[in-house]
Amino acid sequence: MSSLEGFENNLEKKISKRKFLGLLGGTAIGAVIFEACGVPEQEFIIQSPVDMPEDYVKGEDNWFATSSDTSDYGESIIVRVMQGRAKKIEGNPDFPNTLGKHRAVSETELQTFYHPDRIAGPLLRKTSSGNHRPITWQEGISLLTDGLKSKGRKTVVTKPLRGINKGIVEKFVKEVDGTHLTLSSLRDNALYETSKMVFGTTSLPYFDIKNADLIVSFGLDFIGNWGPVEYVNQFGKFRSNDHRGYLYQIEPRMSLTAANADQWLCPDLGKEGLIALMIADQLIKSPKTSTKHIEEFKTLAGISEIGELNNATNVALDPQSVADATGISSKKLESLISRIITSLPESSGPGKKIMFLSGGTSSGYSNSNSLNSLVLGLNYLTGSVNEEGGIILNPDDLFQKVQISEEFINFSSSSTWSSQSAWNKEIETWKSGGQDLMIVNSVDFINEIPGISETIEAIGKVKLSVGFGTIMNDTLERCDLILPIKTSLQSWGIDIPEPKTTYQSVTFQQPVASDPMSRDGLKKLSDAQNFYDVLLQQMDNSLKEVAYIDICRKLADKIFASPVSKDSSIIASNSDDFFKGILARGGWWNVNKKSATRKNAKIRVINAVSNVAKPSEDFHLIPFKSHVFGDGNALSTPWAQASPDPITSITWDSWVEINTKTAERLKIKQGDIIKVSSKHGQIELPAYLHPGVPFESVGIPIGQGKNFSGRYSENRGANVVDIIGKSSLNENDDIPWCATSVKLQKTGRKKKVSKFEGSVPAIAAEPGVPIMTLGSEESAEEGYHRYHKEHLEHTFGDNFKNDKKGEK
Repeated sequence: MSSLEGFENNLEKKISKRKFLGLLGGTAIGAVIFEACGVPEQEFIIQSPVDMPEDYVKGEDNWFATSSDTSDYGESIIVRVMQGRAKKIEGNPDFPNTLGKHRAVSETELQTFYHPDRIAGPLLRKTSSGNHRPITWQEGISLLTDGLKSKGRKTVVTKPLRGINKGIVEKFVKEVDGTHLTLSSLRDNALYETSKMVFGTTSLPYFDIKNADLIVSFGLDFIGNWGPVEYVNQFGKFRSNDHRGYLYQIEPRMSLTAANADQWLCPDLGKEGLIALMIADQLIKSPKTSTKHIEEFKTLAGISEIGELNNATNVALDPQSVADATGISSKKLESLISRIITSLPESSGPGKKIMFLSGGTSSGYSNSNSLNSLVLGLNYLTGSVNEEGGIILNPDDLFQKVQISEEFINFSSSSTWSSQSAWNKEIETWKSGGQDLMIVNSVDFINEIPGISETIEAIGKVKLSVGFGTIMNDTLERCDLILPIKTSLQSWGIDIPEPKTTYQSVTFQQPVASDPMSRDGLKKLSDAQNFYDVLLQQMDNSLKEVAYIDICRKLADKIFASPVSKDSSIIASNSDDFFKGILARGGWWNVNKKSATRKNAKIRVINAVSNVAKPSEDFHLIPFKSHVFGDGNALSTPWAQASPDPITSITWDSWVEINTKTAERLKIKQGDIIKVSSKHGQIELPAYLHPGVPFESVGIPIGQGKNFSGRYSENRGANVVDIIGKSSLNENDDIPWCATSVKLQKTGRKKKVSKFEGSVPAIAAEPGVPIMTLGSEESAEEGYHRYHKEHLEHTFGDNFKNDKKGEK
């Protein structure tokens, strides 16, 4: 009997022959599970490859659910697979935090999977000046094992982790008596940590964007480079015809969220705290604000008057004084206050739903924790905590640990970052020669930590450096031993969405495609292993014999045996079917289990206002993440390089954003190569002129400027981290990314900037002029200039006017 016949016979009693034939091509076991869920027959397109007959080859495509490694938020995707080859990636329409949507960067996982420059096998370099040579996995594991036996210091470096991945690394580090460090460029640790402190929870809260009526965001680019794709989808509902919410974006750079806001207020750098204090002051003075909410805010902040939080003692909190200090017109600040106050509930009925958000550039100052804490704390004044259209507290972790054999693995829903202070100490230890072993997985920290020459010197003094990765980067190239790892399309994994969607949910990752082969088809493109399986094999306990798939099954069994499995996303009569159902849907969730425990909430404000100083002729530097570039770890693929930046439309390069009028004053033109220098270093970039850049600031995306990154991205652009210092840290012991000042100098060279944006001037189809209303005794030319000035003020903010002291 063929495996297909046996597969069919096992199901004849459970579904009809007609329906079985209609479902051929899917995993019928998964179909039985979904029968219990009442999912329509046409929805059986997402399925698990578990138990598929080996001799069953179809001419139609399959869609398998898994999770995305390029996402920092635990997002679920589905992958179109045809005869073992992955063809397309989409957002999982079934999973709560994607609902069929996905970010552009998720597409790059396909090209990473089939990348011609994937590391083919283990590599070893015996001397720092020598070349890497191929070795076997057996030799590589033997070297790693010997390094772990040393009595000296050991460190494991990864990106911020959650779920079982974090638990395995923590267990491994404890087993070998080592240290775990995490790193992510332009990390927003201040937002994550202060939100937990302000709302007294153990995990990041959920922002109910779609149900809000008014959102005031201080720097959080939730449409562009921060947050799950669900928030972008929610913004569409926030702006839908039957629910037209209003968005204020307050930040010193035009991000994608600022460009989509109803009002973008562009304050002087570091002065956002004055606006937040003004809002708090006006809310406390308003008779419409609940006395209960005012007392709760004051208690959590430990104050009796709002002025106690104002460290800018020479600035009053009235709109005119704040306007003079921030560079935003008093008219616009008064309009902001009016909209907030009028949204508060009246005695006759409920008000509108208000939400305050913070992060992004607000985390880039010396007062990162204070500013985020103050802004998020405003939600208490408007009664927006744990209310629809506000900040929803996520439930506590469902399971704290998972038991495998006799060992326990932590299962945390919250990621953490190592501070720059911790990294500075680590680098000094390496430089001193006191480091026996360093293991790094998929983090190019040479290009992400300021001070590249110092970091390279430090790695060279580590006795054994081991790098895990898929494609060569600058950090891997400096390692003694390089071990290739599988991509997310080849691996098992378990993650927890961050933030959760107000209820318990878990994403499962599974192998969905056959291992890619070389062009001649004679060998695998990469002889790779799963990083976490390698760590498990190195443990000196019962986990040594455990594979990641065993942990996946164990967690599924634990959920199945728990009361929370009842009325959840998967209904099954036994644990095997339950596991297959989890894989078929990309994970597990239970919308009925909502609980959040608030403990020891506190609004901690030390310095509400930051003084971001610079020499008069210098410019403020605002580094930022592009929506596709991210931290640069996905830029080895041509799809990532060719994806246009949504603001500038630039591809295949990095750039420096300069205000159009500033460029005119400095005689800088589009495409001129500009030397951007600080006291920490210098880089050269093409100029991009843009009226939405403040006069005294320049913006540069991170991610480019790598020497080793595969054929598509090596030696493209420049690395802005090279001109940022690391000695002065903020309240979070991290780098104040927005505190660097730079000088601009023309090099005399020029290049054509690769961008989608056209440069051909628009020509009217018929002669004519726009209709405008002229004032008394006002000429047409005067009216034109007045209209143009009003347009710029409305679009880009009042701070773009020329004042008596010159351009601002």
